[in-house]
Amino acid sequence: MVKNKLSKFFSIFPWPDKPERKEGSEYFNSTIKNMQKLLEHQWVRIFLKKREIRILEICGGAGFGGVALSKLLMDKSLDVALVITDLRKEALKKAKKWGEKVLRKKIFTKIIDAKEIYRLKKKV
Repeated sequence: MVKNKLSKFFSIFPWPDKPERKEGSEYFNSTIKNMQKLLEHQWVRIFLKKREIRILEICGGAGFGGVALSKLLMDKSLDVALVITDLRKEALKKAKKWGEKVLRKKIFTKIIDAKEIYRLKKKV
């Protein structure tokens, strides 16, 4: 039910979820810039000392945030595992296909409500 409402919402209020289009490419580049700023924060720099980073993107849609952050971390020679969650199967299909193309590695997706994220048992 919530999934259907989300799909309807995004059909009325479009979000740039197609990275192959101009709006999507611009949005992804903007996300990269924001993630670069995030990586400069003193609290986040602590995690950059690790060699392996696990990222869980909740309500990830097409995965712009998780893919952008993963790409920047991989550019720093860190080993990254990415899981993207959302309620919309079609959004996660896009995220997986596009994310694996950009990152050149397998990413994981899971259809799950954000309120139920604590139920995830699989560790990547």
